[in-house]
Amino acid sequence: MQRALGNRAPSRAGGILLEFALIALAAYLLLAGALTLGRALAVSQGAQDTARVAARELALVRLPATLTFEEALAYQDPVTLAFPVRERVFDPGLLALDLGVFNPEVDLASLPVVNRAFYGLMVREGNLLHVPGALVQDASFARPFNPNGFSVVVPVVTGRAPDTGVETIAWRGVLEEVRPDPGNPATGPFSVTSPDGGVVAVRVNVPAQSASLVQMMPAAGVNTQLQAVSADDAGVTAPPPPVGSLSQPAGALGPYGGSYGLGRLEAYGKPVRPFRRLISAQAVFRREVVQDFGI
Repeated sequence: MQRALGNRAPSRAGGILLEFALIALAAYLLLAGALTLGRALAVSQGAQDTARVAARELALVRLPATLTFEEALAYQDPVTLAFPVRERVFDPGLLALDLGVFNPEVDLASLPVVNRAFYGLMVREGNLLHVPGALVQDASFARPFNPNGFSVVVPVVTGRAPDTGVETIAWRGVLEEVRPDPGNPATGPFSVTSPDGGVVAVRVNVPAQSASLVQMMPAAGVNTQLQAVSADDAGVTAPPPPVGSLSQPAGALGPYGGSYGLGRLEAYGKPVRPFRRLISAQAVFRREVVQDFGI
């Protein structure tokens, strides 16, 4: 006997699809959040380890006692013509590595010690491996492992437009000295003539940007709603980078894409910024120097 039409069990197909959509959204948010948090923790630990290595090695390298931090990074020995810091400790021309000529299994050990510490934090874009940030280019950065002369500077978002989130940014170095006046090297503690008497106080800056979460901000005029931050490099307000010139195309996609290295992801039918946090780590060591005061 056929069951009466009025007693037929209702279809649950629509309910199952709705349940799946709700569960899938929650699962995605949990997975994306876990990946983003894990990335941020890894960057934080790597940045702190790198800061310690940089402070320790700069404290031990043999240099004239009265040099400022910037002078020490660029110092050339007048007798041997060697660059003690650039060759053994830290080289800004090796913050980007061309994988066409750099083989990590063979060449990693030949990098200066701080650049080796940065290697674990690097991201890959095309054939280039570099520390996260904005790519700049200058002939002074050309090296055998970096023939095109790339380096990296770090954008710091200092403000956002309330309607679109278009950024105002400032620049920081990947490795910089901690001092009272960031624009005046003479105020730094590196020289033994400073009030601190020769201290290496360094900061490492590395942005951690997500490939799976979008940067959100309050919607214009509605603080209870959120909107995605548009990836509008053309509207960004920024001074020229402190070294070189910006070299990455404005339309490049990726967690660190775009001219300013702020990232460009496709979501909500438009390019948007990835979730971003700037990780800064500091370390301090007293310099070991011998100063000749004459007879």
